[in-house]
Amino acid sequence: MSATPTPRAGTLWRVLLSLCASALAYAWVSSDAEEVGITWDEPPYYASAVRIQDWTAEVVNGPDRSGALSAARIEEVWDWGRTWNPHPPVYKEAMALTGWIAGDRLGPVRGFRLAPILFFCLLIGAVTWVGAKEWGLVAGGVAGAALLLMPRVLGHAHIAATDMPVTALWFLATMGTVRFMEDRHFGAFVLAIVSFGLAISTKFTGLLVPLPLVAWALVHNRRRDAATAILAIGMCALVVAYLANPLAWHNPPEALWELVKESLERGSVVPIASYYLGTAYTFELPWHHAIVMTLVTVPVGIAVLALWGAGSALPKFRREPLAVLCLLEILFFWALLALPSSPNHDGVRLFLPMFPFLALLAGRGAAEVASLLRRRLGGAEFVLASTGGVIVFLLPAYLQSVAISPYYLSYYNELIGGVRGAEQRGMEMTYWYDALTPAFFDRLNEILPPDTELATFPSQDYFLSMQGLGRLRDDIQISDSLPSPYYLIYGRRGMFTPVEWRIYRDVQPLLAVELQGVELAGLYRYEPPSPAEGNGGPEEGGSD
Repeated sequence: MSATPTPRAGTLWRVLLSLCASALAYAWVSSDAEEVGITWDEPPYYASAVRIQDWTAEVVNGPDRSGALSAARIEEVWDWGRTWNPHPPVYKEAMALTGWIAGDRLGPVRGFRLAPILFFCLLIGAVTWVGAKEWGLVAGGVAGAALLLMPRVLGHAHIAATDMPVTALWFLATMGTVRFMEDRHFGAFVLAIVSFGLAISTKFTGLLVPLPLVAWALVHNRRRDAATAILAIGMCALVVAYLANPLAWHNPPEALWELVKESLERGSVVPIASYYLGTAYTFELPWHHAIVMTLVTVPVGIAVLALWGAGSALPKFRREPLAVLCLLEILFFWALLALPSSPNHDGVRLFLPMFPFLALLAGRGAAEVASLLRRRLGGAEFVLASTGGVIVFLLPAYLQSVAISPYYLSYYNELIGGVRGAEQRGMEMTYWYDALTPAFFDRLNEILPPDTELATFPSQDYFLSMQGLGRLRDDIQISDSLPSPYYLIYGRRGMFTPVEWRIYRDVQPLLAVELQGVELAGLYRYEPPSPAEGNGGPEEGGSD
């Protein structure tokens, strides 16, 4: 790095760097925002956003505002589709807002997806700012780039669901709280309150924001600061959460209890299956799932920088509060998801808020490498070595992210042999219908004859929604059972029955979505198995 800038220059450079990082993130994600397939959860969220838009119009312009604000009307609008749409509404409110502002110009899908894109851009800018402020511009720039170049995180930035909003809000709430602990900065206090309150009103996960902060305060002997800050922020955040969630307006304790109760009972109400290391699990996965998935889904160069950043900080951890916080955040999510009762399905989705902290450690690692090179090399040699470092650590992640688009959520790194290696080792290759791109539906509409019947696995409702959104022809009759002349199997192998295993392994599809030679989805002509054939399923005892 060059000579230390003045505080004003330093702030200006951090602002410019953060804005550039956010702009780059927006340009990337918006370029293929509609190419990522509509995921399983999105159609009910879209419908909820439309209901929120209509309800808002009733409140603002309707003749019966008191009726619109009644408990019955609020429950009708905001509690719709609770089985598959159970979360508090902030992310749907954001979708309703961006859909209202930009939906006519961008189309409904892009309009609703603008909300997670903006949350992602805010997150990228915030990570860049924090890294640059703590460890310098190199650290900030690499931290922002590292987060942008994690394909799994990048994929979730495209999807109008809970995960990217809660990830951004978790990070902002954490950083705001830390800053308020350190110097009682009023702006940080407001940031922490608003972000924490909105996180609570996005997903149950938001309620857990204070836990790693408590651990961090204990490590750094800041018990009193933590108790005061977290209590003050938490009490005010509950007010924000109350205001943001109309379902709480008439009975706040009940709304909070329902949020906690439904989240703790997900294993019995919706036991979502997963496929992991060749075994199908109905809900709970082995304790090491989150750790392994982190290791095999973060690009190797970024993981090495993060390890370097963490390792070089540990010997002086008393003077590295941010690095220690990042480590505690990572360990918190790994420990949380190792608990027997924790849901742990859908790839890395349920611990997505961990990855900004991993990106910060990568930024710190890059700053350490740059400092080492500067001490040992002259000007021209330093520039050459730094360029080589970027090529070694970040260029592969960039190339992989570009190559895997729009199938970001199927990414695996070199440690497991990429996509093919992960498939051979029994990992879940796809789970959320994101692989069914607009191009796939165009080909499906061409191949299927008029008025034919199509059986689908594992969901029928999803394809009915695709008809409602105009992606699948209306004359196609959707069925959830066989026999049927055509069978569309989505490659969520944790849900396969022996029928799907036999077809998936032994039958050539008419149309397939393939990624690096691995089938993510396929359309088949259905032929019942002969009595002599085996079931083709996984090995005996392979489920839990």
